[in-house]
Amino acid sequence: MSPAPLPEPSSRPAGARGAWTARRLQVLVLCAVILTYLPSLGGGWAYDDLTWATHPADLYAALHGAVGSPIWRPLGALPTALIHSLWVDPLPHRVLSLILHLVAVSAVGHIATAAGARPSLAWFAAALFGVHTGTSEPVAWISCHTELIPAVLTLTGWAALTRGKEWTAGLLWGLAPFGKEAWILLPLSGALWCLGTRRWSWRAVGTASLGAAVYLVLRQSAQTSASLGSIDPDILGPLGYIALRGIGLLFVPASADVCPLYAPAPTAGAVVLVAGLVALACTRGRPWLAALLVPLPILAPNALASARNGIGADRYYYLAIAGIAIAIALAAESLRSARPNWTPPRLFQAAWLIPVALAPLTALRARDWGDNLALFSASLAIDPVNPFSSIGYAAALSSADRCEEAIPHFRVGLKKDPQALTGLQACLGRLGHLEAIVALSAEVTTAQQVANLARALLLLGRTSDARMILDRATADFPDDHDLAALRDQAYAAAPQDPAAPER
Repeated sequence: MSPAPLPEPSSRPAGARGAWTARRLQVLVLCAVILTYLPSLGGGWAYDDLTWATHPADLYAALHGAVGSPIWRPLGALPTALIHSLWVDPLPHRVLSLILHLVAVSAVGHIATAAGARPSLAWFAAALFGVHTGTSEPVAWISCHTELIPAVLTLTGWAALTRGKEWTAGLLWGLAPFGKEAWILLPLSGALWCLGTRRWSWRAVGTASLGAAVYLVLRQSAQTSASLGSIDPDILGPLGYIALRGIGLLFVPASADVCPLYAPAPTAGAVVLVAGLVALACTRGRPWLAALLVPLPILAPNALASARNGIGADRYYYLAIAGIAIAIALAAESLRSARPNWTPPRLFQAAWLIPVALAPLTALRARDWGDNLALFSASLAIDPVNPFSSIGYAAALSSADRCEEAIPHFRVGLKKDPQALTGLQACLGRLGHLEAIVALSAEVTTAQQVANLARALLLLGRTSDARMILDRATADFPDDHDLAALRDQAYAAAPQDPAAPER
């Protein structure tokens, strides 16, 4: 039998008056979200967005995957590729992100309302989610469509299920893994919500499971390597890290960071695991607790990704903050209904000051995502020795022809990523510091870095050293045409040594 929609509490305003209140609050909240993100719409390309700015869109690759890539996210990549094929400008992408966020904010309000919260609490939850700084990264960063789209599908499917539309919910959830592979665990999230509401839906959970299975099958035929990534046996460390990072981001919104460093926290992970098991045992009949647990199956694989990459991501918490906001609304409704004397109305009215205070901070953070210098300088203000932030800031300085300032930041980045050497070589070359490039020869690992070193040696007149390095490099990188051309140039620069190898 199809589960009925959740009942509405008797204390909620009834009839046309209640509907008008809900609509008015929805409009006010959505307008506040638009005003918050309006300054970011004029931003440019940032971070990984620069790929979209410099390369034409490949619609075929978006659908079928790039050859040899472990990533296949057609639903997440297709809108960006499609827009880019029509407009080479960041504005349409940013507008799409804001529209998707508005849909998600509306879904949070409708979920909380249908699950039993009165309009004032439901739309407070939507406002809290909509303007919280922790949700700004997927909205303000164009490349985050692969996080934003499946999250929106999750929330709209969740809203459909609370209104008894099981097939719609299952279909939306079944599409989510095509946005990002972490969402193959979404059926488990649906099961947790069904457990909390005591309304099981085979249609929704079964259709979502079928969608995840279809994704895995089609992934095998895509032009990608089929691996979903290795699973770290140390699961407690990643769980503890992602929990602590999420708590910090939730309560200290100013800690939003483009590339927070990963630090395993196994003790915290053990606490989280025990708390999660206890919460699971208590979830039945408690929708507010289920709302807290729904995002966890999606957070878990992202925790492993943080451990694998050595870097976290605020975008992982988009769905989690939505779940927390819904849980707050439902828990407050439950408390207010059971203990009205404990919860004076003015307390709930005062709570609206929280999203009001968050909105300006989120607006500033969203604007940072339109400019790499602002983005990475904000990150370095939080952690001045973060090597990932140093590389990003150095690259932005280099692009602005501020090489003297970029060089020390590239050197900090070398501690974590050898690729920083390429940018460092380029800056040193522009400033004419050729001997400094040669001094870094022991750090060279890539074909581009070898080419930069060889050019410096040739400019210094050290053709013999350049020939020796290029002979070895062309053997290591036989398909690199730049190295082959440089080798020819090196041998043409001076008479060939009779003892030198054949070219």
